[in-house]
Parts: sequence; structure tokens; C-alpha cells
Amino acid sequence: MVGVDVGRRSIAVVSLRRRDGDFEVLALERAILDPSVAPDSEEFSRILSSVVSRACLQAANPEIWCTISSSQSDMRLVGVPKVPSSQRDNAVFWTARKELSFDEKTVIFDYEDRGEMVDKGAVKTAVFAHTIPRDAVARRKAAFERAGLPLTGMTLTAFAAQNVFRSGCLPPDRKSTRLTSS
Repeated sequence: MVGVDVGRRSIAVVSLRRRDGDFEVLALERAILDPSVAPDSEEFSRILSSVVSRACLQAANPEIWCTISSSQSDMRLVGVPKVPSSQRDNAVFWTARKELSFDEKTVIFDYEDRGEMVDKGAVKTAVFAHTIPRDAVARRKAAFERAGLPLTGMTLTAFAAQNVFRSGCLPPDRKSTRLTSS
């Protein structure tokens, strides 16, 4: 698996392999971007292709995931009324649409379960709902296609960081201390 973080000033790439329940880092690469290089330019495509290629030397047909800025997204914890599982997706969609006020023609909507919550005395299903403009996703996808890099998927920057911690691919920091009450 290859993760690509495209920032305003750099492109960072990590190539990982799952091994014996852990992750092995195969490569870390970074390219500095001149702020004048636009993501839709040939120069950007060349730099992106080069830095990803360097990180993928050990991987045949890698799954490439990239980040997309969270600044254009809308993210909120939403309480959804309890409904039968066959109606759950619709209940989540309509509740989130009311709370986030989005047009499904212009954004991509997704959500993640977060257990239960109590809202005004009623037990509801907690979901973390989020939207991102379709055109932002299309622009990022096009940049990778111009570089000859088919994407497996995209994730918001905030979720990428969360996924790194959840996955356990970072070794525990032996210098950190745990606070305990006495």
C-alpha cells in the first residue's frame, strides 16, 4: 500500500507492507514543491510521478491512496434516530443532510459509526458525517491520472492521521509517560 500526502509545499509518500500483523515501511520519499507549481500542471504531474515511483520500487501494482484537504469538507457528529438496520443508511443520510445542509449533487457524503449518544434524553446512533465537494475529488483524481498513477482511494487528511494511529503501524513511543492517578 502506498500513501501520498500532497501539500502546498511538498509531496510525501510512504510505501507499506503488512507483515505478520504489523506494518513494514518499505520506503519514505518526499519532494519539495515550488508554490508556483499548480496541481493541474505538467510539472506537478512529473514531480508526482517521480516521487511515487521512487517509493514504489519494491511494490508491484501498489494500491495508491492519497490525502485530500479537510479544509473544504464539513464534518460533524450527528445523532440519528434508532431505526431497523434496513432503514439505517437512509436515516443517516436524511438526518445528516438536515444537519449539514448539503446538496448531494455537488458533494460526496460518507459517515462512520461512533456508537451511541444521548440527545435531549433520547438514545440515538452517533455517526461522524462528512462531505467533500465532488469537484475537489475530481481535480485530485485527474492530477494522479495525468501522472499515470491510478488511485485506489482518497481520504481526508484528518482521517489519514486517525487511521495511522488506529492501525498500529507506529511503534509505541517508549519515551512517553502515562499519567496515572494515585
